[in-house]
Amino acid sequence: LESLRKSFPPPVSDPVHDGYVVFSILRALDQVDALKTQAPILGVPPGSISMHQNVTVVMGIIASCFRYDGPRRRIVLTELEFPTNMYLFEGFARYGAEIVYVASDNSIRNDLDRLLDAIDERTVLVPLSLVLFRSSCIQDARAVIEKAHRVGAHVILDVYQAAGTVPLDSAALEADFAVGGSVKW
Repeated sequence: LESLRKSFPPPVSDPVHDGYVVFSILRALDQVDALKTQAPILGVPPGSISMHQNVTVVMGIIASCFRYDGPRRRIVLTELEFPTNMYLFEGFARYGAEIVYVASDNSIRNDLDRLLDAIDERTVLVPLSLVLFRSSCIQDARAVIEKAHRVGAHVILDVYQAAGTVPLDSAALEADFAVGGSVKW
């Protein structure tokens, strides 16, 4: 700990501030340890995780990396996705994104063929929950990812409901991005 403290310039010498610096360093080290333990749970390589406040924030960061002013501007998602993620993507309409919701005949599962048909050369992004939050239905992410990649689209795979509950190998699924959390398990 002392060697870490020496690497930061001392701003002032008061016990309250020094305690805050120590607390901040320890918290950062705890996060590094958490990242190491979460990698196998999320099925991703060590060193490939970035921590943020929640999944919606991460999806927003990812979605902000794309342009929506050309012919490839569709964000295709199902109507059974987590509501706050849907609200987030609605906000990208102001940048030219066309938000396409794939309808479901029930609240349990999505119609895979309908989803695959909606993903085309105009699609830039496909946010997809591996496990639906409302029904716990496990979706065929591999089929969606393969179709998206075939037409040049990117997939954000939401593994929040899956992490720690079902076997998960996000890297093998070849999702462009995997997002998740740790408070469910």
